[in-house]
Amino acid sequence: MKKTLALLTAAALLMPLAGCYKSDWEKEKTRADSLQSEVDKAREELKKATAAAQAAADNMSRLRAGTSLVSIVDGKRFEDGIALTNEGFFVKNGLRVRGVNSVRYTMGALADGPIALKREKYPDKPYVQGFVKNNRADGEWTWYDTTGKLVNRQIFANGKQVSVEAATVAKDGKVTYRKLDKAAADKFFDARKDVFINIPEFYWER
Repeated sequence: MKKTLALLTAAALLMPLAGCYKSDWEKEKTRADSLQSEVDKAREELKKATAAAQAAADNMSRLRAGTSLVSIVDGKRFEDGIALTNEGFFVKNGLRVRGVNSVRYTMGALADGPIALKREKYPDKPYVQGFVKNNRADGEWTWYDTTGKLVNRQIFANGKQVSVEAATVAKDGKVTYRKLDKAAADKFFDARKDVFINIPEFYWER
C-alpha cells in the first residue's frame, strides 16, 4: 500500500513537469517553423533577385550587340534604337520610330545619308526630305505642302543655309525655281525651325 501510494505521488509530481516539457517543445517547434518560413521566403526572394540580375545581364549583352529596344507610349509601340558603349553610356543606335517618322542613328550620331519627315496629320504625304552629314543639313532639301506637292527647295552647306527657292510645278511635271531674297529666305527658315525639335542632334542654321 505504501509502495503504491509512493508511485502515485511520484506520478502526480511528474505530471506538471511533463506538461512543462511539452509546452517548451511546442514553443520551440513554433519558433523553428517560423524560422523555416523566413528562410523559405528569403530563398524565394533570392531566386527572384538572381533571375532579375540575369535578365539585366542578358539585356546588357543584347544592347552591346546593338539590339533595338521597344517602348510602349500611350498604348503605341515605338522602336527604340539604343546601344551600350564600352564606357557604359546608352546612346541612340539603329532605327528610332516616333509616330509617323523614323530616324536612323549610328552610335549616338545621326546616320549620314537621306532623311525624310512627314506630318502626323498627313502620314501618306512627304513633308521634308534632305541629306545629313556629320549631324548637319547638307545639300538639297525639298519641302512639300499637305497634298504632297513640291513647294520649296533649300540648299545647305555644312549645316548653313545657302539659298531658298520657291518651286513651280507645271502640268507636265516640269519644275522651275525662283530664288528668294535673303529676308524671305530667313523668314522661310524661321517658320520651320521647330520641325526638327525632336531631333536634338540635328544642326542647321540660316
